[in-house]
Order: sequence, then C-alpha cells, then structure tokens
Amino acid sequence: MVANRKIAFINLDTRQVEITPIPDEWRRKYIGGRGLGTYLACRDAASECDPLAPGNPVVISAGLLAGTLSSPCALTTLTTQSPLTGFLESAHLPGRFAAEMRWAGFDPLVITGRARRWASIYIHDGAIRIYNTPHLKGAGLTRVSDQLRRDLRDDDVKTIAIGPAGENRGRFATLADDLGHVTGRTGLGAVLGAKRIKACLLYTSDAADDYLTV
Repeated sequence: MVANRKIAFINLDTRQVEITPIPDEWRRKYIGGRGLGTYLACRDAASECDPLAPGNPVVISAGLLAGTLSSPCALTTLTTQSPLTGFLESAHLPGRFAAEMRWAGFDPLVITGRARRWASIYIHDGAIRIYNTPHLKGAGLTRVSDQLRRDLRDDDVKTIAIGPAGENRGRFATLADDLGHVTGRTGLGAVLGAKRIKACLLYTSDAADDYLTV
C-alpha cells in the first residue's frame, strides 16, 4: 500500500473527493513530500489568490520514506500560500500521521474550497469522508484529539488539528497532532481555519463507522 498510494483531491465546496493514482512522471520529477506538495500547491492555486481565500489549496503530504521501515521519524509536510509572508511555504510536523496516511492508501491530500459549517476530514482504509464537527469549535489542540477518540470509541485515532487561534484566522496560528507535536511556521492554522476545517484524522477501527453521522 505504501508504493501504491493515491492522490485525494478534497473539494470542501462540493464535499466531493476525487481519488487518482500518482502519475509516474510526477514520481520521477517531484521527490518527497515537499517536492510533490510544492508542485500541487502551485498547480491548483487560483491566480493571485489571497492566502485565506477558498482558492488557496493546502497540500498534506508525506516524506520520501514515511510508512517504510527506513525512517524512525516520519514527517508530514504541509504546503500552502502563507498568510504571514504571502509566499508559498512548507511546514513539517513529526509524528505518526504521515505513515498512517500512506498505509491508508493516500499521499498527498489536496484540500480546496471552504466548508459551509465547521467540519473535519476522516480517513480510513482507502476512503475519505467529510463530516460536520461543530461540537469541536472552540476546543484547544489537546481536547480535539481526546474528543475525537471518544466520538469514534477508538483510542488509536491520529489527528492534525487547529485551536481557537486558527478558527479566528490568526495569521500566527499553529496546528498540532495527537502526540503534541506542533508546527508553528507559515500560519497554517489560519489557512485551515479559513476553510472551516477543524481537524484531519485517521482511524483504524471498522466499528468506528457506526458512530459517524453526516
């Protein structure tokens, strides 16, 4: 599954997810999470796009060796136009998310548009769904992960989430994973907040689907 990964294009305006294989040409030309993420962020961005506008994509990708036995610490790379600098920037988050994303069959995720309500992106075993999560609004970074584990009754949920600063589009806003790793570069929390995305999460339990509602 690590070698046979796919790109997921997630449109928040329509709540549709398009899944396609990674072209071999891209694999050769754009190496690693930063390489492919930079290409996709440039390719899919609207012309002269404001960083907090719906047309500014966020690309979540994995480092070259994430999900393999070659790397003890996988990096999740997040690429977007920064609200702090106005330039295309990448930020890196250590932890388990990148490897789990690849094992679920995806790398990278390209997120565009803006959700009508506060929502989160759920990833599980080759499928991606968008669910409304208004009950998470206002929650801090630690509380988001704890609440999602309770919601899904799954202690193995992996998350990337924003806090209140991101919700309010603070241009310095960070994001964090369920282990407490934080990436403070580029104001990525503000970009996800502008898209009304509270969290991206991976879960492993098939039984968790029984507790999800649109």
